[in-house]
This record gives sequence, structure tokens and C-alpha cells, in this order.
Amino acid sequence: MKNKDMPAMPVDNVFLKGKYSDERVPTLGLTKREYFAGLAMQGMCSDSECKCIKTLALNSVVIADELLAALEGGSDETYNCCY
Repeated sequence: MKNKDMPAMPVDNVFLKGKYSDERVPTLGLTKREYFAGLAMQGMCSDSECKCIKTLALNSVVIADELLAALEGGSDETYNCCY
């Protein structure tokens, strides 16, 4: 299971059998990707000029993916812009 698909805040002792193996996979709650996207969306919504909901949602997912890539060591780029 990839890091982005792992629970952001797993609940102890609640497991399902893995889809492709016998590993026990923690369940319940948001994935890390969903959690990070929600945090990004929350921050962007605090901007009073936020108008386009679809763009807001898509940008939130892009930000979450970039954060996960950086945490995995897969993103060496630095950006000088907000989003």
C-alpha cells in the first residue's frame, strides 16, 4: 500500500485483509492524500478571492500530491509561487 493511501489517523485494532495480500491494512478515516487535500482546500478557502470551486478542489489535490512526493523524497523542485 502506498503512503498516500495509508490512513492519516488510523484507528488501532481495526483492520481489513489487504486486497492483494494477507497483510492487515488499517481502516477507517481519511487517507493521507484526502487529509492533506482538505487542509490545502481549507487554507485556500480562507482567501476572500476564492471563486471557482472546481479549480479550488483540483488545486487542493495537486498540492496534496506534491506534499506526498516531497515527503517521499521524489520532488526536488522548489517553487516561488503560492499555488
